[in-house]
Amino acid sequence: SGSYFVARGSAPLKELFGRLAEENRIMGSFVFLEATAGESPSVRVHRGSGEEVELSGESTADPGKVFEFVRSQMLPLFGEIDEDNYNTYMAQRPAGMLWVCLSQASLKEDVARISPTFREVAAQHPSFFATYINEDLYSEHVRDELGCTEFPMVVLQVGDLTASEEEPKRYRLPLKEPSALEGLASWIVEAVEGRLKADDLEGAAEDEEDIHEEELEGMAANADIGRLDGNAISDEL
Repeated sequence: SGSYFVARGSAPLKELFGRLAEENRIMGSFVFLEATAGESPSVRVHRGSGEEVELSGESTADPGKVFEFVRSQMLPLFGEIDEDNYNTYMAQRPAGMLWVCLSQASLKEDVARISPTFREVAAQHPSFFATYINEDLYSEHVRDELGCTEFPMVVLQVGDLTASEEEPKRYRLPLKEPSALEGLASWIVEAVEGRLKADDLEGAAEDEEDIHEEELEGMAANADIGRLDGNAISDEL
């Protein structure tokens, strides 16, 4: 779900927040509420599934601080990535991305089970974003870009995802066993420090091209094969 921003305060904050909203509608929905007597001014970001963060006190009178708070906090610690927010993630130029490939059949159950762990991990690694992606909607991206072969599976990409000169390093970890989720934090540290072997992306790309050529040619014209990219989503959806 998209982010929305709620400010509580008096006339000065209403004016400040109104200007911010007019200039940044693309970021989400903006709501202003009059504060009750004795209530301190605040700006609250609602994001993802039940995540909330707040800016309060004197900082709410500074337009620069309010904008930076909204901009830096608009994405959840762990949330779904899709065609509507992909470019927003990339615009933050993360040092890497932690993806969880999920199947539609068990998506709700899997998200409820793994969310606490991934929020904790994301808080420990603020230079990375933690997201989950629906394999049924974006099968091409999940299979070809992320290399997910079973579900659920976590994929860590380390490097600049917006750079065209060099592919980010990729590490994969199946999540079916409870022990994998328990050891996730250690696995990430080992990958970032170079103590794990990354995928051979060049070799994998050549193999996948041969394997999927007949499959892609034989797919029905209305098949959903989604790919997330800088243009949000392919026209095939």
